[in-house]
Formats: sequence, C-alpha cells, structure tokens
Amino acid sequence: DRRAEAPSAPVAAISAHLKAGKTSQAESDRAKQVALLLDLVESLCSGSERAGVILGADFNAVPIPDSKAGDPLAYSATLSHPLGLRSAYATGRGTGTAEPEYTTWKLRPKGEIKRTVDYIFFSASLVPTSLLELPTESEMPAERIPTYAYPSDHFALGADFALL
Repeated sequence: DRRAEAPSAPVAAISAHLKAGKTSQAESDRAKQVALLLDLVESLCSGSERAGVILGADFNAVPIPDSKAGDPLAYSATLSHPLGLRSAYATGRGTGTAEPEYTTWKLRPKGEIKRTVDYIFFSASLVPTSLLELPTESEMPAERIPTYAYPSDHFALGADFALL
C-alpha cells in the first residue's frame, strides 16, 4: 500500500460564506473578512511548513472588475495572501488562470445572472488531481437554477488533492 509510504502533513480544510452585496463597500468588507480568515489559518498552521490549506467558499464576488462592486478585492486578497493560495478551478482546468464562466446561473426579476462567485483555493503543498465538472450551457434547463432537480442557486464545486 503506497499510502503507508507517503509523507504526511496536516491539512486545514475551511469553508466560508462571505458578505453579500454588489457595492464597493460590500467588496471592501469581503476583502477584510477573507484577510482575517486567512491570517487566522496562517497562525493555526504556523510551525508546519508543509501544512496544506484548502478553502472552499462562496465569496459573493466575481474574480474580475465589476461595474457595481469595483475591483475584485476579496479574490485578489486571497491570491496575494502569504499562504500562497491558488484557485483549483483556475489552475486545474488547463485554462491558465481563468475561472469557470459561471458557478451560479439564475433568473431574477431584473434579468438573468450568470457569474462565478464560488471557489476552491489550495496551498502549494497540494495539487488538484481532479475537479467536479460544472454543467455545460447545453445542459442548463431553461428556468436555470434552482430547480426541483437541482435545488441550489449555486453549482457544487469539488476537487481531489494530492499532498506533495
């Protein structure tokens, strides 16, 4: 059994749901939330160079500049934090640094909303080995999500990781 020979290290798995809102103030609040969270994780993992970190989160924020919320402060704060986190979906899909086109796609009274607000980030001591695929546009129901068949307004994300 190769698992018995594999090196081991602690892995911190964190989930988060950041503040909602499509304003620059909400984006600033999300950046503060993620900075506090990652600083805490960093302090908990201190003393173990090889500690792995996995953060799965609904950021309620897109990874690119937005006309209402401004620059993607929370996403940028995550990538620039000393923990050195990277996005599993941006790096593991062979697209370089591009996130999926959407992790939520819904119909609202003001129109259709199709954007990426959910992420899985990981530290350098881990490597994603597989990702849960998101539905393609052709697989989307006309009423979008949620539906009786898919009762959430966010798609499930998932990743398998190997410890380096």
